[in-house]
Amino acid sequence: MSDNDKRGGSEGPNTGVVVKARPKTRKPAMYKVLMLNDDYTPMEFVVHVLERFFQKSREEATRLIEDRALYDAMARVHNPYGDGQASPRISAAIDSFFEEKS
Repeated sequence: MSDNDKRGGSEGPNTGVVVKARPKTRKPAMYKVLMLNDDYTPMEFVVHVLERFFQKSREEATRLIEDRALYDAMARVHNPYGDGQASPRISAAIDSFFEEKS
């Protein structure tokens, strides 16, 4: 019995169209950006970054920095990169490893 007979047809090979399903796309989520507050970066530079890359007006950028209540609210946002204690934990793990070896 030929392959054509198994398919139920004897008039030659069956042909068809292969249709690939396209994945549904959606607009990507906005990035979460953390800016480190240090004692070295001038406020003018931070205002410039907020204006240039985050489309804030000069007044809004300045208010984000100077308004203490707003600043505190931003400072309490969850840090998706951890609690800032990775370095001491890594150091302690390395110290512990070498103490066990000696």
